[in-house]
Amino acid sequence: MSTGPPDQGGPPKKPREGTAKQESQQVLTNDDGTQLNVVDGWEQMKIKTQKCKLCEERIRKWSWRCKKCLRHICSECLDSNSTRSDYQKAASRDHVEVLCWCDPRFGLSQTNPAFSNMQASQPPPPKRFEEEARAREAQKLAAATREARTKGITKPKPKKKAAKELPESAAVPSPSETAGKPEDDFVPSTKAENDGPGQRAPRKRKLATRQPVRGGTDETPGEEATPRKKPKVDHQQQDTTSAISTVSHAAPGYDITTVNGTHPTADDFHITILGAGFVGLFVARQLALEAKKAGAAYNITVVDVQSAVCQAASAHCDGILSTEDVPEAWHSLAQKAKEAWLGILALPNAHQKLDFSAKTSFIVYEDGLYDREDLPSWFTGGEDVYLQASQGSLGRLDSTKLASWLLAECQNLDVSFRFNHTIANTSFDDYSKLTGIHLQDYSKEGSFEALSCSNLILAAGPFTTYIFDQLFANQVVSIDNNIRAAHWFTISATIESAIDDVALRLPKAAATERKLQDQITMVARPTANTVKVTGFGAAVSKVRLPPEQALQARAAKTNELRALTAPYLNREGLNLKDKKQVQAAGRSELSTADGDAPIIDRVPASALGISTSNGADGYSNGVWLCYGFGRHGTLLAPGAARVLASKMFGGGEEMDGFGLPAYEVPEAQVHSKGKGKAKAV
Repeated sequence: MSTGPPDQGGPPKKPREGTAKQESQQVLTNDDGTQLNVVDGWEQMKIKTQKCKLCEERIRKWSWRCKKCLRHICSECLDSNSTRSDYQKAASRDHVEVLCWCDPRFGLSQTNPAFSNMQASQPPPPKRFEEEARAREAQKLAAATREARTKGITKPKPKKKAAKELPESAAVPSPSETAGKPEDDFVPSTKAENDGPGQRAPRKRKLATRQPVRGGTDETPGEEATPRKKPKVDHQQQDTTSAISTVSHAAPGYDITTVNGTHPTADDFHITILGAGFVGLFVARQLALEAKKAGAAYNITVVDVQSAVCQAASAHCDGILSTEDVPEAWHSLAQKAKEAWLGILALPNAHQKLDFSAKTSFIVYEDGLYDREDLPSWFTGGEDVYLQASQGSLGRLDSTKLASWLLAECQNLDVSFRFNHTIANTSFDDYSKLTGIHLQDYSKEGSFEALSCSNLILAAGPFTTYIFDQLFANQVVSIDNNIRAAHWFTISATIESAIDDVALRLPKAAATERKLQDQITMVARPTANTVKVTGFGAAVSKVRLPPEQALQARAAKTNELRALTAPYLNREGLNLKDKKQVQAAGRSELSTADGDAPIIDRVPASALGISTSNGADGYSNGVWLCYGFGRHGTLLAPGAARVLASKMFGGGEEMDGFGLPAYEVPEAQVHSKGKGKAKAV
């Protein structure tokens, strides 16, 4: 949209009948060349994650947003040459040029007469195609589920000694029953529907290949499964009620006691992962592989406030896979991650899909000799600088291609995604088991979605602690959020040979700069003919970041970084003091937990502020934390996924040193049902 000069000589627009005074206006030139007289109270936005109030389509170019009701009017509705209906075009101009309909002065008697006639003759807008298709699929799924339940009750299959028996409450659908259906629409039947109130124990059904994963093995071959003990539940007490009541963390305005008309149970294999960065995606992939290996049906959903995967720190990492500078206390996790990476890189076409190259990472030293011909053409550093191959480096990859590969892997494993969403609250049953969550859609104001959930994994990096505090206000675990900023910029460079296509780590380049940590990295990108320079802030912040901050562009602060790296970059005419010579720049937030170490552990019910009198702390399901990997997240993500899967299902080696910090449960909480107040985050 181009902005034209105000039309000072034009006649004032006639005010709407019934308004107290003429609204002040700014005259602009619209996309179609016509004048647009925008009244006060509207602001121009370029947020493409929102939807237009009138046409309900996602905003493609830009929009006008009302400062009072925060509703958007898209540029297509304001364009007279667009394919929008006459009703939408007239309504959009009535909003922007006269008065937004949220204004209390607006009423049917005050509507423009021309628009009133159009509004009266305008038929109601049809339902969107996706909504109709989803409704049809939901009806088919409900009918198929009822039929399957009826058959299962009237004609039970004969028992086999070799089959493992599980309670009805743990039954899950077969892949054939849920193929092609929306994952969140299916909720397994509960005891209250299939068992009479007078029965002492739930009916048992044989599940040979559809049992939930409890003894899955790690991806490393040769390890035997170690099944976990299932917590004892007093079924006699459980059967005296007609349904399982829920202890819910509710926000006003909607009901969260049921999901699709039934009560989910914590034994169902329903997992929700908050965070679609490298850690969250690797966790989703690993859990899906474990379930598939065990032959169990599963439902894994990844939720993120962004509109796509890997939009925060993961999108801007340097892609160097090296264990050399990993803290010593993390070496066990780094070794597990290295094994996982070797398995990934051994997959067919993995090097091409990830743009991976081995033996291209070097450490820069400034106290020895070197061969001038071995230096990349874009790098210089004086006569005493030489390069040494990084012994602990696996190589380097393109972070953008890694994100695309992980997304494709998860989709092939039937992992579903909810972008532009956050978790509003959680619900637990009378036995302090997690049963469900509610998602809030940022693109639709006031829109919520209920999901069955037995395991909630918070893997949102520096935003994890804020979300954890908001969902569980009574939690007693004090976890740190040590935030450091990663600053980066890119410059154009000519990458002509293999000598130029390298990644360099300068361990002491910023030793004299108090605002940065000592190490700086420089990575060549031959596909873009650029060099990316990254430095890490020395200051540590303890602030808890809300997830909305991930949607805001962070100001790049690269003055010190550009000044330090200018002597190392060799390009004719390059002057890093001139910001115009920098192609792109930015910053990301990285976080570590207690003791500058990650946390990969389940949070017991007592730590969440929920009653512990029923042995809920012994459950294998619940709420999990997986965050705090700092600038080593890309390297450690697959190892962290293996550790979490091992802790959740058993069957692998559990790793010490990455658990929750010590905490103390108040005495008053031990024998009470603590209903932690939850808030939308």
